Amino acid sequence: MQRKSLRSTLTGLQTSRPVTRTQSVYLRISDASLMYGLSRTRLFALIAEDKIKSKYVIQPGKKRGIRLILEESLRNYIESFSDSEVTA
Repeated sequence: MQRKSLRSTLTGLQTSRPVTRTQSVYLRISDASLMYGLSRTRLFALIAEDKIKSKYVIQPGKKRGIRLILEESLRNYIESFSDSEVTA
């Protein structure tokens, strides 16, 4: 089963109804990079510095898993900067 890319998912979304979140939303590193414009390297550095929260999910018996970022922690990190501190 092929995973649908975030870009194709976002393209197909209808924005006519509000979205309410009652549970935590986790993003893959690549999706967080695409959504927030931060490089994968910078995201891993923020995780190592404990500035954003993440989970490593691995199935029993497997050698590799996936790193998921808590979107709320990434959003809070970005919002912690004043407008004058944010530069392109």
